[in-house]
Amino acid sequence: MLEQIDKLLDNELAFSFPVNDFISPLMAKEEPVPINLFLKNEDAWIDLYLKGTLDPKDLPLIDSLTPIHYDGLTAVSERIGRPDFIEAYRELVSLPSVIPVEFYINGNRAYIGFRFHNSDRPSVFSQLQKAIVKVDGIRIEYFGPSRGIISRLTAINSRVPLTIVQYSFKTKFRGAGGKNKRDVIAEFRLAPRKYNRLGRIIYGEPLERDNSAHKISAEPPIYAVKIAPGPTESLLNLIENDRIAIGSYIEKYVGGKAYATVFLPTLLLNAFMIRLQSVFSTVSNAELDVSLIIPYSEGFVSSL
Repeated sequence: MLEQIDKLLDNELAFSFPVNDFISPLMAKEEPVPINLFLKNEDAWIDLYLKGTLDPKDLPLIDSLTPIHYDGLTAVSERIGRPDFIEAYRELVSLPSVIPVEFYINGNRAYIGFRFHNSDRPSVFSQLQKAIVKVDGIRIEYFGPSRGIISRLTAINSRVPLTIVQYSFKTKFRGAGGKNKRDVIAEFRLAPRKYNRLGRIIYGEPLERDNSAHKISAEPPIYAVKIAPGPTESLLNLIENDRIAIGSYIEKYVGGKAYATVFLPTLLLNAFMIRLQSVFSTVSNAELDVSLIIPYSEGFVSSL
């Protein structure tokens, strides 16, 4: 499944910017620290995931940052006092094909990456030019051909171990298929929904009655569409509200069933599974079937 769509979003952008003005001094300098961006009221915040045993002298500071404790992991929150970055981020993820793929801190800089289709390259570059002027200390790290979903997931896994979860459920969504009868695969754009009107990238032909569809590419067919009401929308809303970071969420539609593959930090697995069960416990006749929960492996992912 991933091999089919790995580089269909065929371009990539990555940039970094300094974070000393809003990152607390308890951050480790010697290794990358994953970040989850979320919205609270009208402000943008980040969760920073701290691994291992916390130094007792840091606990008062950590307690002031609205911590969430998981096994072996503490997520602390800080408001981003960088409206210049937030404006650039919002403008990028509002483009039809742009998908955020990674966000982390290393030393005193934050690094963020996006995948997108070549049809949006002029618009992405235009936004990048604006960001160069507006975002203080910005540095372009990469702007060129996409290295693919698998490459980016492997890079994330090198910073924070990932787990793969696969499950299926009954769905009303069916791809139109088109003349070549390709599989229909959806990749969900994991950005704050407020910034992200078209939250699903469809590889294949969407339902003809889907009036939200925005054509990204005619061949191979790629569309951006709204997320349809149903268990996936409920799950993603719950995940966003509860600040559970997800590396990637993909569904394949075959014969009235959705086959989901989720990549998420291993230390957030229990939190994710609790919410998955909570959502599907309220859906009648969904026939949720969890088939796989394993540590991330690039070799295995390449075979999906």
